[in-house]
Amino acid sequence: MNVIPLNENYRSHGVILDWAFRALDACVKDGDDGPEVIRLEPKRNDDYGENSGFGLCMADTLEEEYEVIVNKISEYVGSGKYLINDGGELRQPRYGDIAILYRNGAPCQAVYERLREEGIPAFLQADQEIMASLPGKLALAWLRFVNDKDDRRGISTILVHEGYSLSQIRGIYNEVKDGRDILEAIPNYLAQERAFLAAKRKRPNDLLTSIFAFHRIGDDDEHSDAAQAIITAISSSFNSSLMTISDMIRLIEDDIDNKTVYPVDAVLGRDAVTVQTMHKSKGLEYPIVIIGGVGKMPKPERGNERIRFNPILGLRCTDRFVNMGDGCIGSIRDWKYDAISSCKETDYSEERRLLFVAMSRAKQYMFMTGKPTYLKSGDPSNFMAYFVEEYRREHGGTDPVPQRYPLPEEVIGAQVVESPVISEYSVRRRSLDVHSLITYVPAEPGSFERDGGKEYGNAVHFIADKLVKKRRDDLGARVLAEAYAGDKGMDSEQLSEDAVRINHLIDGFGEAAVLSEVPCSLPVGDTMIHG
Repeated sequence: MNVIPLNENYRSHGVILDWAFRALDACVKDGDDGPEVIRLEPKRNDDYGENSGFGLCMADTLEEEYEVIVNKISEYVGSGKYLINDGGELRQPRYGDIAILYRNGAPCQAVYERLREEGIPAFLQADQEIMASLPGKLALAWLRFVNDKDDRRGISTILVHEGYSLSQIRGIYNEVKDGRDILEAIPNYLAQERAFLAAKRKRPNDLLTSIFAFHRIGDDDEHSDAAQAIITAISSSFNSSLMTISDMIRLIEDDIDNKTVYPVDAVLGRDAVTVQTMHKSKGLEYPIVIIGGVGKMPKPERGNERIRFNPILGLRCTDRFVNMGDGCIGSIRDWKYDAISSCKETDYSEERRLLFVAMSRAKQYMFMTGKPTYLKSGDPSNFMAYFVEEYRREHGGTDPVPQRYPLPEEVIGAQVVESPVISEYSVRRRSLDVHSLITYVPAEPGSFERDGGKEYGNAVHFIADKLVKKRRDDLGARVLAEAYAGDKGMDSEQLSEDAVRINHLIDGFGEAAVLSEVPCSLPVGDTMIHG
């Protein structure tokens, strides 16, 4: 048996590996020798030569951090200082060579939006709280409104998004308070949209698509990906069970409360900067990697979970409920939980390994940014503070904020693909039931005139259906009509006459197959009428 030692690395330059392995020593307490690590031998140094490097720049705020990242991308692509080894050939870096990695999905979304604002093509791959996004909140508002027209949480959100002021919304509710129906008080186009959406209540995919189309979210690069993820998530839930609008409302509300995340992939072009979480980057490699948010690592325990489990401490509740007076019950932090938690040794090994994975994705160049935070004596500082000290020790200080470089014209033509021309959104064909177009006039008690309204129409339909299914002579038609009228407490004379006329019409078809009712559709403008 041949033993193959897995101690060689054919991805990263030695400079990258050296800094990546330092991540495994980050925030190790005094007296702790740290983890036992087998160092890998870099095998690409000769291929990359001097075209490799590690850089670090501090940022005091998130906005400054995003600015540093945007500037660094422009430096990689537009300065001419960097070369990428592409199959043995050296070339200038492209956007597609760069990956931006964060610990969590939220900053991925933020930096992705910043890149879009700057006109930098980007590809987003991260888990996001899509139900808490703008499309999720609009979907929740409309579902509430369709499910219950008097649900103010729904219509209020819609009105605010449509640009109505608080005073205008209060005016609408004052009209309702005075006895006016809410559908008459709100703008007519919103009442019409509610009726349109109500007809789709049993088709979640179509319902949600129509909601987003109404707000033209499909035309908005910033929110279209979240909208599509919402449709996919709810539609997949619907496929596994008969989901009602109330079920969809509960699903969105629960996901918002529990901060549930879903995978979101937004592909905007092949040659684009990749933005993803560190977990998503496992198994991948990029010529250039930018790691942001290092100042927020190691990640602390989630503060929004009241019930927590630890293999040593067991199942614990972080809060306790107390009587606040006047019959009110409130929750406060349980000092017992804090006391016992302080006795538990904090393990940052998983966070170190995650950062190592992120850093070792880089083949030639790596850049790190974040805010260093130095905590009280005896507590470990964050990872960024550790790397700042290491970098200062070797370079005498950290890198200055990168300057913005304009993209050379030849690079623009080589790598930026023209945006596709997207045709304007075509208005969806409305689907209406024929009965929704009919104004029913209740018949007068005892009336059996032809214009007697819905009751008379039902009577005629019943007689016609019976005569088609079982042929009768005129006497049989009259007997059928009289029996129906007697059962409904109505005058049978007019119905009997119409029953004979229907019978003659049916006889006129001879031996041909006759159906009393056939589903049909009639296109009228942008509306399809079904009956």
